Amino acid sequence: MKKFKVEVTTTNTYEVEIDENVLNEEWMQEFRETFYSFSTLEEHAQQIAEQRVRKAERTDSFLEGYGKVRIKDYGFDSKNWDSPVDGITINVINEDEIAETEVTEIL
Repeated sequence: MKKFKVEVTTTNTYEVEIDENVLNEEWMQEFRETFYSFSTLEEHAQQIAEQRVRKAERTDSFLEGYGKVRIKDYGFDSKNWDSPVDGITINVINEDEIAETEVTEIL
């Protein structure tokens, strides 16, 4: 039996929309008490995008600490079938675009 180590490098690009009237200072304070000590919307945008990348099931719009967020993906809009929270939208620019694949046989 042959074994291979396969390393696939992908690119994911998102536009994360955050309504600062919803994710205001009061909301952020509650978030910091339970999750991470983020103090900027940029930190939240990064966390939201990173959680999206880690999701194996792309139809699941729930993100830890944020709830169900709105996903817009190539004409698909989760708002049409889900009840996302107000204030966060992820616009998928591209997802899992393979940039490089490296295969090494394991002896």
